[in-house]
Amino acid sequence: MKKDKLTPARLKALAKGEVESANLQEWTALDMGALLVNVLREEGVKAPDAAWLELVRALPLTRRVEAIALHLLDRHRELFEGLAEHPSDTVRIWAAMMVGLGSKRPLEKRLAQLRPFAADPHSGVREYAWMAFRPHLAAQLSEGLVLLEGEARSGDENVRRFASEVSRPRGVWCTHIQALKQQPELARPILDALRADASRYVQTSVGNWINDASKDQPKWALELAAAWEVEPHLHTQWILNHGLRTLRKRQAWGVS
Repeated sequence: MKKDKLTPARLKALAKGEVESANLQEWTALDMGALLVNVLREEGVKAPDAAWLELVRALPLTRRVEAIALHLLDRHRELFEGLAEHPSDTVRIWAAMMVGLGSKRPLEKRLAQLRPFAADPHSGVREYAWMAFRPHLAAQLSEGLVLLEGEARSGDENVRRFASEVSRPRGVWCTHIQALKQQPELARPILDALRADASRYVQTSVGNWINDASKDQPKWALELAAAWEVEPHLHTQWILNHGLRTLRKRQAWGVS
Protein backbone atom coordinates (compact mmCIF):
# COMPACT_ATOMS: atom_id res chain seq x y z
CA MET A 1 0.00 0.00 0.00
CA LYS A 2 1.30 3.46 -0.89
CA LYS A 3 2.21 5.91 1.83
CA ASP A 4 -0.58 8.31 0.88
CA LYS A 5 -3.13 5.58 1.72
CA LEU A 6 -2.20 5.58 5.44
CA THR A 7 -5.15 7.74 6.48
CA PRO A 8 -6.58 8.33 9.97
CA ALA A 9 -9.44 6.01 9.03
CA ARG A 10 -7.00 3.28 8.06
CA LEU A 11 -5.04 3.69 11.31
CA LYS A 12 -8.29 3.51 13.27
CA ALA A 13 -9.27 0.27 11.51
CA LEU A 14 -5.84 -1.20 12.28
CA ALA A 15 -6.09 -0.20 15.95
CA LYS A 16 -9.55 -1.74 16.19
CA GLY A 17 -8.22 -4.99 14.73
CA GLU A 18 -10.60 -4.88 11.81
CA VAL A 19 -7.96 -5.22 9.08
CA GLU A 20 -4.50 -6.63 8.57
CA SER A 21 -1.47 -4.44 8.03
CA ALA A 22 -0.58 -4.25 4.34
CA ASN A 23 3.10 -3.37 4.76
CA LEU A 24 5.82 -2.51 7.27
CA GLN A 25 4.84 1.16 7.25
CA GLU A 26 1.36 0.32 8.47
CA TRP A 27 2.60 -2.17 11.03
CA THR A 28 5.08 0.25 12.60
CA ALA A 29 2.50 3.06 12.60
CA LEU A 30 -0.08 0.93 14.40
CA ASP A 31 -0.80 1.84 18.03
CA MET A 32 -0.41 -1.59 19.63
CA GLY A 33 -1.59 -0.27 22.99
CA ALA A 34 -4.87 0.86 21.50
CA LEU A 35 -5.22 -2.44 19.65
CA LEU A 36 -4.68 -4.38 22.87
CA VAL A 37 -7.30 -2.32 24.69
CA ASN A 38 -9.81 -2.89 21.89
CA VAL A 39 -9.15 -6.62 21.69
CA LEU A 40 -9.52 -7.10 25.44
CA ARG A 41 -12.67 -4.94 25.49
CA GLU A 42 -14.19 -7.20 22.83
CA GLU A 43 -13.46 -10.16 25.11
CA GLY A 44 -15.05 -8.43 28.08
CA VAL A 45 -11.90 -8.31 30.17
CA LYS A 46 -10.08 -5.41 31.80
CA ALA A 47 -7.35 -3.67 29.83
CA PRO A 48 -3.97 -2.76 31.37
CA ASP A 49 -3.71 0.62 33.07
CA ALA A 50 -2.66 3.70 31.15
CA ALA A 51 0.78 3.90 32.76
CA TRP A 52 1.68 0.36 31.65
CA LEU A 53 0.45 1.06 28.14
CA GLU A 54 2.64 4.16 27.91
CA LEU A 55 5.68 2.17 29.03
CA VAL A 56 4.97 -0.44 26.36
CA ARG A 57 4.50 2.18 23.66
CA ALA A 58 8.00 3.50 24.44
CA LEU A 59 9.65 0.13 23.86
CA PRO A 60 11.38 -0.84 20.59
CA LEU A 61 9.02 -2.70 18.28
CA THR A 62 10.16 -6.28 18.96
CA ARG A 63 10.23 -5.74 22.72
CA ARG A 64 6.78 -4.14 22.49
CA VAL A 65 5.44 -7.33 20.91
CA GLU A 66 7.10 -9.46 23.59
CA ALA A 67 5.77 -7.31 26.43
CA ILE A 68 2.20 -7.59 25.18
CA ALA A 69 2.55 -11.34 24.57
CA LEU A 70 3.87 -11.83 28.10
CA HIS A 71 1.00 -9.79 29.51
CA LEU A 72 -1.51 -11.92 27.63
CA LEU A 73 0.26 -15.10 28.66
CA ASP A 74 0.30 -14.07 32.31
CA ARG A 75 -3.24 -12.73 32.60
CA HIS A 76 -5.32 -13.86 29.65
CA ARG A 77 -3.99 -17.16 28.35
CA GLU A 78 -7.53 -18.47 28.15
CA LEU A 79 -8.00 -16.10 25.18
CA PHE A 80 -5.28 -17.81 23.15
CA GLU A 81 -7.50 -19.62 20.65
CA GLY A 82 -9.40 -16.49 19.76
CA LEU A 83 -6.22 -14.45 19.47
CA ALA A 84 -4.67 -17.09 17.20
CA GLU A 85 -7.57 -16.71 14.73
CA HIS A 86 -8.05 -12.96 15.05
CA PRO A 87 -8.52 -10.86 11.86
CA SER A 88 -5.54 -8.69 12.86
CA ASP A 89 -2.12 -10.01 11.87
CA THR A 90 -0.65 -8.20 14.89
CA VAL A 91 -2.92 -10.05 17.28
CA ARG A 92 -1.97 -13.36 15.68
CA ILE A 93 1.69 -12.36 16.13
CA TRP A 94 1.02 -11.85 19.84
CA ALA A 95 -0.48 -15.34 19.95
CA ALA A 96 2.56 -16.85 18.22
CA MET A 97 4.82 -15.15 20.73
CA MET A 98 2.68 -16.49 23.57
CA VAL A 99 3.64 -19.96 22.34
CA GLY A 100 7.29 -19.00 22.07
CA LEU A 101 7.45 -17.34 25.48
CA GLY A 102 5.35 -19.93 27.27
CA SER A 103 6.65 -22.12 30.07
CA LYS A 104 8.56 -25.29 29.38
CA ARG A 105 6.79 -27.81 27.20
CA PRO A 106 7.91 -30.59 24.85
CA LEU A 107 9.61 -29.22 21.75
CA GLU A 108 7.34 -31.23 19.46
CA LYS A 109 4.23 -29.76 21.09
CA ARG A 110 5.59 -26.22 20.80
CA LEU A 111 6.31 -26.79 17.12
CA ALA A 112 2.82 -28.16 16.55
CA GLN A 113 1.31 -25.07 18.20
CA LEU A 114 3.42 -22.78 16.02
CA ARG A 115 2.76 -24.60 12.74
CA PRO A 116 -0.50 -22.71 12.00
CA PHE A 117 1.40 -19.44 12.40
CA ALA A 118 4.17 -20.72 10.13
CA ALA A 119 1.47 -21.38 7.53
CA ASP A 120 -0.34 -18.07 8.09
CA PRO A 121 -1.30 -16.11 4.94
CA HIS A 122 0.35 -12.97 6.36
CA SER A 123 4.13 -12.75 5.99
CA GLY A 124 4.57 -10.87 9.26
CA VAL A 125 2.94 -13.65 11.24
CA ARG A 126 5.15 -16.20 9.48
CA GLU A 127 8.28 -14.26 10.45
CA TYR A 128 7.30 -14.21 14.10
CA ALA A 129 6.50 -17.93 13.98
CA TRP A 130 10.11 -18.85 13.29
CA MET A 131 11.41 -16.21 15.70
CA ALA A 132 9.22 -17.74 18.42
CA PHE A 133 10.62 -21.23 17.81
CA ARG A 134 14.27 -20.41 17.17
CA PRO A 135 15.46 -20.07 20.83
CA HIS A 136 13.96 -23.46 21.61
CA LEU A 137 15.58 -24.99 18.53
CA ALA A 138 18.96 -23.65 19.63
CA ALA A 139 18.47 -25.08 23.12
CA GLN A 140 17.45 -28.54 21.85
CA LEU A 141 19.21 -28.59 18.51
CA SER A 142 19.46 -32.32 17.80
CA GLU A 143 15.80 -32.99 18.55
CA GLY A 144 14.71 -29.80 16.79
CA LEU A 145 16.55 -30.55 13.55
CA VAL A 146 14.93 -33.97 13.36
CA LEU A 147 11.50 -32.40 13.79
CA LEU A 148 12.25 -29.76 11.17
CA GLU A 149 13.19 -32.40 8.63
CA GLY A 150 9.55 -33.46 8.76
CA GLU A 151 8.41 -29.85 8.31
CA ALA A 152 10.70 -29.55 5.28
CA ARG A 153 8.58 -32.23 3.58
CA SER A 154 5.27 -30.43 4.22
CA GLY A 155 2.87 -29.85 1.37
CA ASP A 156 2.66 -26.20 2.44
CA GLU A 157 5.43 -24.03 1.02
CA ASN A 158 5.18 -21.65 3.98
CA VAL A 159 5.86 -24.47 6.42
CA ARG A 160 8.77 -25.71 4.29
CA ARG A 161 10.22 -22.21 4.28
CA PHE A 162 9.80 -22.11 8.08
CA ALA A 163 11.99 -25.23 8.39
CA SER A 164 14.75 -23.52 6.47
CA GLU A 165 14.44 -20.02 7.89
CA VAL A 166 14.28 -20.99 11.56
CA SER A 167 17.42 -23.11 11.28
CA ARG A 168 19.66 -20.64 9.45
CA PRO A 169 23.08 -20.43 11.14
CA ARG A 170 23.00 -16.63 11.18
CA GLY A 171 19.60 -15.43 10.02
CA VAL A 172 18.31 -11.90 10.41
CA TRP A 173 17.04 -10.08 13.51
CA CYS A 174 18.02 -13.06 15.64
CA THR A 175 20.79 -14.65 17.68
CA HIS A 176 23.17 -16.85 15.71
CA ILE A 177 23.13 -20.61 16.32
CA GLN A 178 26.78 -21.22 17.04
CA ALA A 179 26.62 -25.00 16.61
CA LEU A 180 25.30 -24.59 13.05
CA LYS A 181 27.90 -21.94 12.27
CA GLN A 182 30.56 -24.48 13.20
CA GLN A 183 28.81 -27.59 11.89
CA PRO A 184 26.29 -26.71 9.18
CA GLU A 185 26.27 -30.36 8.16
CA LEU A 186 24.01 -31.03 11.15
CA ALA A 187 21.12 -29.56 9.14
CA ARG A 188 21.98 -31.31 5.88
CA PRO A 189 18.82 -33.51 5.90
CA ILE A 190 16.64 -30.37 5.95
CA LEU A 191 18.57 -28.79 3.09
CA ASP A 192 18.56 -32.00 1.05
CA ALA A 193 14.78 -32.18 1.39
CA LEU A 194 14.53 -28.65 -0.05
CA ARG A 195 17.31 -28.73 -2.63
CA ALA A 196 14.95 -28.74 -5.62
CA ASP A 197 11.91 -27.06 -4.09
CA ALA A 198 9.66 -25.48 -6.72
CA SER A 199 8.74 -22.49 -4.54
CA ARG A 200 10.88 -19.37 -4.98
CA TYR A 201 9.93 -18.40 -1.41
CA VAL A 202 11.57 -21.59 -0.18
CA GLN A 203 14.45 -21.39 -2.64
CA THR A 204 15.40 -17.93 -1.40
CA SER A 205 15.48 -19.11 2.21
CA VAL A 206 17.59 -22.17 1.39
CA GLY A 207 19.96 -20.01 -0.64
CA ASN A 208 20.26 -17.64 2.31
CA TRP A 209 20.92 -20.64 4.57
CA ILE A 210 23.85 -21.69 2.40
CA ASN A 211 25.08 -18.11 2.18
CA ASP A 212 25.04 -17.92 5.99
CA ALA A 213 27.07 -21.10 6.22
CA SER A 214 29.54 -19.96 3.58
CA LYS A 215 30.63 -17.06 5.76
CA ASP A 216 31.96 -19.41 8.43
CA GLN A 217 32.45 -22.70 6.57
CA PRO A 218 33.17 -21.85 2.92
CA LYS A 219 34.65 -25.27 2.19
CA TRP A 220 31.47 -26.97 3.37
CA ALA A 221 29.31 -24.73 1.18
CA LEU A 222 31.38 -25.58 -1.88
CA GLU A 223 31.29 -29.30 -1.06
CA LEU A 224 27.50 -29.13 -0.71
CA ALA A 225 27.24 -27.43 -4.09
CA ALA A 226 29.43 -30.07 -5.69
CA ALA A 227 27.32 -32.86 -4.20
CA TRP A 228 24.07 -31.31 -5.37
CA GLU A 229 25.41 -30.67 -8.86
CA VAL A 230 25.88 -34.41 -9.37
CA GLU A 231 22.12 -34.49 -9.97
CA PRO A 232 21.53 -31.09 -11.61
CA HIS A 233 18.14 -29.42 -11.38
CA LEU A 234 17.01 -25.97 -12.47
CA HIS A 235 15.71 -25.09 -8.99
CA THR A 236 18.85 -26.42 -7.35
CA GLN A 237 21.01 -24.26 -9.58
CA TRP A 238 19.06 -21.15 -8.65
CA ILE A 239 19.47 -21.97 -4.94
CA LEU A 240 23.21 -22.48 -5.33
CA ASN A 241 23.65 -19.29 -7.33
CA HIS A 242 21.91 -17.43 -4.53
CA GLY A 243 23.70 -19.35 -1.80
CA LEU A 244 27.24 -18.89 -3.10
CA ARG A 245 26.94 -15.17 -3.83
CA THR A 246 29.13 -14.05 -0.95
CA LEU A 247 31.86 -16.54 -1.83
CA ARG A 248 31.80 -15.38 -5.45
CA LYS A 249 32.11 -11.75 -4.41
CA ARG A 250 35.10 -12.65 -2.25
CA GLN A 251 36.69 -14.52 -5.12
CA ALA A 252 36.07 -11.59 -7.48
CA TRP A 253 37.82 -9.26 -5.05
CA GLY A 254 40.60 -11.74 -4.29
CA VAL A 255 39.50 -12.12 -0.65
CA SER A 256 40.04 -15.49 0.99
